[in-house]
Amino acid sequence: KLGVNVWQLFVDWEEMVPARWPNANFADGSVFDKTNHWAHGTSDNSGAFYDNGRLIDAGEVSNGHEGLVLSGINPIGTIAVLNVGTFKTWSRYVTGYDNTTGTIEYDEVPMWKKVHHDYFLEGQLELLDVPGEWFFDNENTDIYFMPPPGTDPSDMNIRVKTMSYAFVSTGGDN
Repeated sequence: KLGVNVWQLFVDWEEMVPARWPNANFADGSVFDKTNHWAHGTSDNSGAFYDNGRLIDAGEVSNGHEGLVLSGINPIGTIAVLNVGTFKTWSRYVTGYDNTTGTIEYDEVPMWKKVHHDYFLEGQLELLDVPGEWFFDNENTDIYFMPPPGTDPSDMNIRVKTMSYAFVSTGGDN
C-alpha cells in the first residue's frame, strides 16, 4: 500500500514495464519490437476488415506470443494501446470481446486508418505474469511487482514516480 498514485516503477534505477500482453521489456528493447511483441489485427475469414472500434486479433506470432484467444486472457476492462492510424497511437478501454474470433471492441479513435493495426493490453492485475513487470491498483493505491527469481525485493532499490515534472527555484531572476 502506497497511499499515493504511481505511474512508473524503477528497480536499481532501471525502469520496469507495466504488466502487459504480449509481454515485453525495456532491458532487451522488446517493447519497441512491434513484429514480435505487439499483437496484430487482421481481417476475418470472409475478408471483411476490422473497423473503427473493433479489431480482430491475428493470433500467434512467430518468435513472439500465442495470440489472444489461446492466451486465455479476458481483455474486457484492460487498456488497449492501439496503433491503428499509421503513425498514430491511442489508448482505449476494451469494452467487448469475442473469445471465439478474438475480436475486441473499444471506443472509436480519431484518424483511424485501415492499415497498421497493432496493439498491446495493459491495466489489469491478471496481466502480471513475468519477472520485471508491475501493476498499480488505482482504487487501493496498492502496487504489485514480480521480482526476478531468487531475489528479495527488500534488498532492492525500488522507487516510484508520482508526478511527471517538478522543480523548485529559490532566489531566481527571470
